[in-house]
This record gives sequence, C-alpha cells and structure tokens, in this order.
Amino acid sequence: MLSDHERKALQEVERQFMAQDPDFTRSFDTARQPSTYSIQCIYEMPWWAYRIAIGLAVALGFLMMLSGAPWTAILFAGLAVLFSVVQKRRSEPGRRER
Repeated sequence: MLSDHERKALQEVERQFMAQDPDFTRSFDTARQPSTYSIQCIYEMPWWAYRIAIGLAVALGFLMMLSGAPWTAILFAGLAVLFSVVQKRRSEPGRRER
C-alpha cells in the first residue's frame, strides 16, 4: 500500500509522462486488459478444423501407442476429447454467440 505522499508523487510522474508522450502512456492501459484471445480462438474455429484436429490427435495417439509411448498416447487422446467437447458445446442450440 502506498502512502499519500508516494501516491501523489506517482500521479505527478504519470502526468509528466502523459504530457511528454501520450501514446506511450496509453500503451500501458491496453497492456492491463486481460487477453481472451486464446479462448476465443478455439471457439471461433470453423467446424472442419475441429474434425481435422480430432483426427490428427487420434492418429498421433495411435502412432505413439505403436511406438511404445503410452503416456503420450493418453495425452493425444485427451486432446481429441477436448476438441470434441468444445465442438459439441459450440454447436449446441441456444448457445449465445459473442
């Protein structure tokens, strides 16, 4: 927690930065906003991309099982399940689009 004196000093420094370079100061405001790009990216994939991702995960899981890496095969199986669940939820009727 900052004291009143420290808070005033910080506000003065912020004012000076804003007067000298407003774009630099505004860049910090956009950096503070949380990013939801990765989540939105998964939900906005076209339907065929889900099918390809599921197919690749199953094929790679099968290859890992044949090569003797069962834990990696389980990982790929989990990815296939994840993509299928996301695809199902995305295509549910009544789901509100963002």
